[in-house]
Amino acid sequence: LLCCNTVEGGGLSIAGRRRDRVAGASHNRQMASDMMSDVIRFSTFASALDVGFVTELARRKLHDFRLSDEPVEIHGSYARAANRNAAPAFCVGTDAFAGHRAGVPPSLCIALGQLLNANTLEDFKEWDKNAKLEDVASTIWSDISSGASWTEPHRLVRFLLLTFADLKAHRYYYWFAFPAFALSPPPRAAPARPIAEVLDASQLASLHNGFAALHSAGNQNRSEGSPGFFAVFVAQDGALEVGPLARWLEWSTSAATGSVQANC
Repeated sequence: LLCCNTVEGGGLSIAGRRRDRVAGASHNRQMASDMMSDVIRFSTFASALDVGFVTELARRKLHDFRLSDEPVEIHGSYARAANRNAAPAFCVGTDAFAGHRAGVPPSLCIALGQLLNANTLEDFKEWDKNAKLEDVASTIWSDISSGASWTEPHRLVRFLLLTFADLKAHRYYYWFAFPAFALSPPPRAAPARPIAEVLDASQLASLHNGFAALHSAGNQNRSEGSPGFFAVFVAQDGALEVGPLARWLEWSTSAATGSVQANC
């Protein structure tokens, strides 16, 4: 079982999510309705910029970027949604330019991003957003293909941020995009059931304690934050274990070879 804190239930094509809206959202909602609710979909982020980030962006535009519009690596953070009907909050904060990511609160998950700051409003409007988004999606695919995302699963959540800072008028324009891959046919999940109907009390306790241990490990390594992805292993005897995403490779291989009878 692969678990992702941002997935609630149809794959989206590589299309940007502008602000809090999905390009082609009406089509996706209709598709989900037509194909019933068991299609697994990526939930939409409720994205925003922190005031501190805007201040730092203005400073860097004046002293560092100047007329350069080359990509800049940044990071953001997101919280797990409180319920399936709430969009996860995504924020790019004051520390977005810090490579060590130590300023991200330990309760939040880390996402890597690419910033492109335009020199004029016309440049901002005329950027080929689909091409820029394809570049970010290619990076995700490279991390999946190389295996890097197994040990550093935060590489699976990347974003594109286009900005224009009108320093004279103190106006700031921005555009968020989050690439996601669509599979054909789209993956489906079994109908949702209360977790207490799936796991017994002992397994629920193991799930809780196992995730708490992962969260604690992320707190000790301030560059990782809270785990956005993790794996769950249920042995034939019912014993449940929670581990980092990389453990799924070990568990699935053991189950495939028959050396371990389990669900993972």
